[in-house]
Amino acid sequence: DAVFVGIGRKPLQGMALKLWWGAFKDDPVEDVLEALALTFRTSTEFLTPGLVRNHMPDRSGYLQPEEAWNRYPKTEADAGWVYTEMLKAGNSAMDSIDRGDMIAARVAYIESYKAIIDEAKRNKERPMWFYSEATQGDKADREAKKIQLTLEARENRWIGQDRAKTTLLGLGKSSAAPEIQMLVQTALKRMPQITSTSETKEH
Repeated sequence: DAVFVGIGRKPLQGMALKLWWGAFKDDPVEDVLEALALTFRTSTEFLTPGLVRNHMPDRSGYLQPEEAWNRYPKTEADAGWVYTEMLKAGNSAMDSIDRGDMIAARVAYIESYKAIIDEAKRNKERPMWFYSEATQGDKADREAKKIQLTLEARENRWIGQDRAKTTLLGLGKSSAAPEIQMLVQTALKRMPQITSTSETKEH
């Protein structure tokens, strides 16, 4: 009732109140308000809980299917910050990737990813990010890429400040290349700037 009154609509009563309460009782009121407002602005359909649910903000921390596909390491030369659900979805695409049919691979991946993430959200799970290393390519190039992608992961709030710093320091200790040492120090100097504008999503 408070949600509908808050947006200037009549309070719900009887079965309608039970229906809407059952649909959104576990969601933050501010998220429901945001979804209702967006629904009223963009839809002319009859208002139903399912229609409003389609406009609920996604605070799960999982990437959208297209971005997950783009970031999924498809070859042994690819690397990046990933979570288990991204890799599980890749199992359905590997045959097509091996054949070089990237269109079919993308379709298979996205279909599988959606199902996997839907289940994860129902179970109230959160993405647990880790770095998937490349096993092919020049070592210095792989290390430089890891620095770049770690900063990006921090900026996107996929990982926390301590996790990013530990990753960079570990890379600096393990690499003998002067250019990598320089890149690590430059990246570490950027960390306070990232922290001041970001709040981690990592769990």
